[in-house]
Amino acid sequence: MSNSVKINSYIDFYKTGDWGQEAQDQVNTESVFCIRGADINDFNLGMTSTLPQRYIAKKNLKKLLHEGDIIIEISGGSPVQSTGRVAYVRKIDRPIICSNFCKAITVREEDDPKFFFYLLKNIYEKGVFFNFESKTTGIKNLLVDDAFNSIFVPRPCKKDQQKIASVLSSLDAKIELNNRINTELEAMAKALY
Repeated sequence: MSNSVKINSYIDFYKTGDWGQEAQDQVNTESVFCIRGADINDFNLGMTSTLPQRYIAKKNLKKLLHEGDIIIEISGGSPVQSTGRVAYVRKIDRPIICSNFCKAITVREEDDPKFFFYLLKNIYEKGVFFNFESKTTGIKNLLVDDAFNSIFVPRPCKKDQQKIASVLSSLDAKIELNNRINTELEAMAKALY
C-alpha cells in the first residue's frame, strides 16, 4: 500500500549547477563536462560525448554528479515545452556537473532514485510543471520549491519502487533498441535506393 506524499519528501538534498568558464584560469582550474537542458535527452540515452568541457573552481567539485543523481531543468522551456525535463545519472566515466539552468537531486536512502526519476518524468510529460513556471528575463523558470511542496505523488515501499523502476527501465531499453534498429533500417533503405 502506498501513501500520497509531497514530492519533496523523496529528496535528501540538491546540488546547484555551475556553468564555469570556457578557458582555464587561476581560479577555475578543474576540468569538467557540463550537462545543459538541451543535453538531457541525449544524456538519458547514455551519450556524453557532446557535453561541453568547462572549468570550475576546486571548491565547486562538490557539485560533481554521481550515479543515482537526478538532474532537473529549472530554466528554459518554450511555449509548448515546460521546464522540468529530467535525466537519470548512470555510471559516468568523466567528471560531470549540471549547468546553472539545472539542479541535481539526491534521493533519500530509503527511496529508489530510478523510481523517483520516472515519477518526475511522468509529471513532466503530463505538463504539470507548466503550472509552476515564472518568466523573469524572457526565460521560463521552474519554481521547484513551490512545485515540490504542492504536487502529491504515491510513495510505495522501496522494494516496490525498485520493481516498478525495473519494469520501466526494461521498457525504455526495448524502445531504445527499436529506435536504433529503425534508424539503421532507414539508412539501409536509403543506401539501396
